[in-house]
Amino acid sequence: MSNNPFASHFPLRSDRTYLNTPAMGLPSNKVTQFRQWHTELLARHAASARPEIERLLAETRNSLADLIDSRHNNVALVPNFSLGFNMILDGLDRGHKVLLLQGDYPSVNWPVEQRKFETCYATIDQHIEDNIIQAMEQERPSVFCFSIVQYISGIKLSKKFITQLKADYEDVLFIADGTQYIGTEFFSQRDTGIDIIGASCYKWLVAGYGNGFFSFRSSDSGSLASRLLDMPSLGFNSKQELHDDNPVSLVAHLEPGHLDSTNLASILHGIKTLQACGLTDAYDHIEKLKAQAKKRFAPLLSQDVNHRDHHSTIFNIMGDQALFDKLTKQNIQVSQRGDGIRFGVHVYNTMDDLDVLARACGL
Repeated sequence: MSNNPFASHFPLRSDRTYLNTPAMGLPSNKVTQFRQWHTELLARHAASARPEIERLLAETRNSLADLIDSRHNNVALVPNFSLGFNMILDGLDRGHKVLLLQGDYPSVNWPVEQRKFETCYATIDQHIEDNIIQAMEQERPSVFCFSIVQYISGIKLSKKFITQLKADYEDVLFIADGTQYIGTEFFSQRDTGIDIIGASCYKWLVAGYGNGFFSFRSSDSGSLASRLLDMPSLGFNSKQELHDDNPVSLVAHLEPGHLDSTNLASILHGIKTLQACGLTDAYDHIEKLKAQAKKRFAPLLSQDVNHRDHHSTIFNIMGDQALFDKLTKQNIQVSQRGDGIRFGVHVYNTMDDLDVLARACGL
């Protein structure tokens, strides 16, 4: 749209209102162009393209490390969050007690529950922080697995809360899903103290399907993650480390085979897109949009959301099948999740998009 300063970076269309980033972000023009170029590179040069592929993957690691304030050698590239998370859990002794959030994203809770860990839960509502603290005090888990932003309601754990919680429970292994979070505001893994954070990058990092990452706060042998994890996954892609006397790194365990450079290096170009927008400008734009959305749609939001001071980029409004069908007919792209209709705001959205949705909802 004409009043969107970032429109040139995305394949925006005037015949639709795209508010469905929580389901899939719009792959940026840079990502689409890169994938076309890279496919041509492989077709023309095949194995001789390996040096260029290695450069791209190294640059992707560096870019991710800079984005989340980590170190490049602590970043593992994976096809998606779910696969990497399952590999990590296979390295955890079954004697651990794991704290989960009741109703968190299935790719967080199901793999833990499937492996028969002893589990305990905190409720997701307007008092989620108090619920987590109470569970920590009463249940004494050794591992806490959680999404920073809830995929249905959009309820978000603040950086300040996570930082203090980790400081209070430094011996608890924190494993965070940032899929619905990374790319929406400045974040420092170093500051929050999260031991392991992972994300699929096809949503807010606008990198298209087939890519994700995990970052370890530290992969040193003395780190909490290294002490608690004994991952069995290994393959030829880890061969260089097998000649060393030191244990295989956590990153190498998550990358046992060849890496899909087309998809994984798309993360680099998704990040470059946000950087081209100007990260500060992009995040400020998102912050203004979500503040306006929370205010504009308050009559249709749950009280759990309305009563909280801070929120994410994801909203779930009251609405039945008839309303969803109406929105679809008007080319307003959203999703049905939980008992309502979910939408999200990202850098390519505008106040006009919110107006279109609000009018269609009768607000």
